[in-house]
Amino acid sequence: MTENKVTQWYNEHVELEDKCLISGNLQYEITLHYIREAIASLQRPEDPAKGLHIADIGCGTGVYAIPLAQDGHRVSISDISSASANFAVQKAQAANLHFVTSSAFDARSLRSHSEIYKPNHYSLVLLPGPLYHILDEDERCDVLLSALEIVKPGGYVLAAFVTRNAHLRDIAVRDPGRLAREWGFYERYLRDGRYTRGGKAPMYHASLKEIRALVATARRKGQDKGIGSELGKLVSCEGFLGFQHASHLVELDEDAFARWREVVLGSAADEATLGAADHILAVIRRTS
Repeated sequence: MTENKVTQWYNEHVELEDKCLISGNLQYEITLHYIREAIASLQRPEDPAKGLHIADIGCGTGVYAIPLAQDGHRVSISDISSASANFAVQKAQAANLHFVTSSAFDARSLRSHSEIYKPNHYSLVLLPGPLYHILDEDERCDVLLSALEIVKPGGYVLAAFVTRNAHLRDIAVRDPGRLAREWGFYERYLRDGRYTRGGKAPMYHASLKEIRALVATARRKGQDKGIGSELGKLVSCEGFLGFQHASHLVELDEDAFARWREVVLGSAADEATLGAADHILAVIRRTS
């Protein structure tokens, strides 16, 4: 991750990024569903209203942190962009909510921030964005491992990824000749998933094989620290539709959108659906 470019992009595009995940966006709704599913599995049947400690690392503008705070959970947030984190705090305050703590730092330095790095403390840790921008494989693994360190045994880390297929589908629609025309770039891109050109922040686009390998490597390294973990599931956040088709659902009324969401959720975690994903959510459980 080229920290300055990533920080600059998000500091300069706060409102744009906030609007990327609006109500009615399938990626957002599917992700929030699985966040709440994990939470439901952790809450005690005799006291379901008791809030959990949740860390949202790479919180952006608070699109997940705010509804979780509204649900009564004690949410700590951080983001590489101080403008995004401040925006999240302002939105929370406007809704008469507050976060336990709010910080601005690169997720790779999580262990240096004691206000949020609390080993074995959280029931749920979210990584909704940092792994999009970490280009180095070892650094991606270390961020995932640091998240596993702060979640309680029995709790969950939910980590999001952008896929290579997402970009390839996009150019197939917008400029299908580009793959052959720029094969020198794409030959490397297909090997390592690094998309480091254009005006946006540098990106890492993952393959399913790489996501599984990353989780497995973090599990092995965690065992040396007495941390057990397992991959529960991978979820296609746009289901079988992919982003392009899912984007047409945004204008639907609430009832019509809910029907589509129900259908898509029925197979979002199926192996056969994952190839259609633009965004994948890894649901990882800490076992010890």
